[in-house]
Amino acid sequence: EAGDGMGPEIVFSVTDGELPPLGEVEVECTLSPSAPGPYRSVIACTAGGGRVSCVAARADVLQPRAVLSEVEVDLGACYVGVAVERQVVVQNMTMLPAVFRWTPQLLGAGPSANAVDAMSFQVDWPADEIPPGGSQTVRFMFTPRAVCADYSSLVVCDVDGMPKPLGFAVAADIRGLDVEYDVLNQSGRLVAGDGQAMAAHTAVINDAVCVDFGDECEVRTHVTMEVVIRNTTGMEVNVELMCDKLGVDDDTAAAVLGCAAAATDGAVTGLAGGGGAPPGA
Repeated sequence: EAGDGMGPEIVFSVTDGELPPLGEVEVECTLSPSAPGPYRSVIACTAGGGRVSCVAARADVLQPRAVLSEVEVDLGACYVGVAVERQVVVQNMTMLPAVFRWTPQLLGAGPSANAVDAMSFQVDWPADEIPPGGSQTVRFMFTPRAVCADYSSLVVCDVDGMPKPLGFAVAADIRGLDVEYDVLNQSGRLVAGDGQAMAAHTAVINDAVCVDFGDECEVRTHVTMEVVIRNTTGMEVNVELMCDKLGVDDDTAAAVLGCAAAATDGAVTGLAGGGGAPPGA
């Protein structure tokens, strides 16, 4: 029996009974060790008349043990919304199967307050069993969510049977994405923008990122301007262009076009049939 009050370490399928003349019985002995290391014991059986028979029991008790290939993963300068991939190897150091599982959240984010929820991650092997002496390469995708210049946290891995978990530290300088815009007119001249090139020119308009087509645009006359989008960061940036029409609704716009056609005697192809403009138009 164990001396620490945890109960017997060897459990017998049959603890007592009566044997018929010349009979025998098989007793299954199960060892449940409480600590790793060499195990030595003596199994004693007391028969009728007080006769004691003994048999020695021994075992070398192993404990699962695994290590990680990295203790710190430095992501360096990374950008909000741009995922960064890293790989870590889990190595089984014993001749026992090692069952591991990663915690689903990053722990101990700091040191600044804005580090909380500033990073998320995904792992391709959240849990698995490594054969004796084997290893498993695990791929992590870290995605920054907020700007944090001194981000740090822990990724923790639990291994069944190990008294303490494994883990590695994550460090990063999380920066925001930086995109600049320049506006060019029909002749390719820089007329507005917020990039360095604009510092050498005089902006035609006050708003640095406004595409201004002017105040005298004629109906059905195309005015072309160009917007130059410049990525000033070291990472790839996804850009999506959208145009929202502000001002008159479709019915009013159609009425204006009709008035323009009437005022030009229907010279504008495809509009109203011509004639004088109605009162108030």
